[in-house]
Amino acid sequence: LPCGHAIHAHCFRKLAGFDYRCPICKKTVVSQQSMAAAWEARARDIAEQPMPADLQRVVDIMCNDCETKSNQRQWHFLGVQCPSCNSFNTVVEQVTNGENNTQNPPMGQNGSGNNANGGAPSSAGRTC
Repeated sequence: LPCGHAIHAHCFRKLAGFDYRCPICKKTVVSQQSMAAAWEARARDIAEQPMPADLQRVVDIMCNDCETKSNQRQWHFLGVQCPSCNSFNTVVEQVTNGENNTQNPPMGQNGSGNNANGGAPSSAGRTC
């Protein structure tokens, strides 16, 4: 894989059916240029579907792709975009709600609400 991790070809074919990330480090395994259209579409979807006031959250994230941490980002159930590389492959590290009080993210939640691949199950802990 581009990140340097090895995976059997048949395992990668299975993985590619539901996830675009390395099962070990969670970096995106396809090129940023290939993902650009998908990320642009996700950003448009988020812009067209604002979060209701009772679900608005401010979060601190870490990008699995560029490893940049970003603070005070608006959370959306469709994802939180990395301002450095535009990836939606992000993880919520902390819910800040824009104040000095902080909370840990709910279990199983990261930048996209469930996981970085838009809600598909993670391959972590699976064998091929």
